[in-house]
Amino acid sequence: MLSFINAQRARAVIFAFLLGFGLTGPLPACGAVAAVVSVLPSVIKLLTDSMLVLDTIHDYVDTYEQLSPGAKADIHSAIEDARIAFDAVKNVAKTAKSFDDKDFVAALKSARDAYDNVLALCDRHGVKVTATDSRLFGTIEAQGLVVPTFDRLKSDSL
Repeated sequence: MLSFINAQRARAVIFAFLLGFGLTGPLPACGAVAAVVSVLPSVIKLLTDSMLVLDTIHDYVDTYEQLSPGAKADIHSAIEDARIAFDAVKNVAKTAKSFDDKDFVAALKSARDAYDNVLALCDRHGVKVTATDSRLFGTIEAQGLVVPTFDRLKSDSL
């Protein structure tokens, strides 16, 4: 009886976790829950880290007084496009059976392209944002704002 109660508690905790990220639906039986739980934290970490980086870039761009309003709007638009692309990764992850799922791979490619576009636009408009393999992001150094590459974000998560 005790293991049944613990299983019910675990199911409730998992449901609350999924509900917090909008990833709910009918919870599958035992083995499938373990599969969802093993994949879910990786996707959530990628999304969380990506959004933090995008927010940091957004705030950093706002400090550039020499940028024209049009240039800021271009970069902010690209950041919004990247957020939408990462949201699509979350939506595809809800139904993906594995990280090799073709829709999941395509969504990740779109997110990578959108992320790289943000960095390219920053560079084009003279905003110093340097992508490195560093785990740290949001640090301001001589080369400007240091953020992780998409591959670094992905390798730390997936």
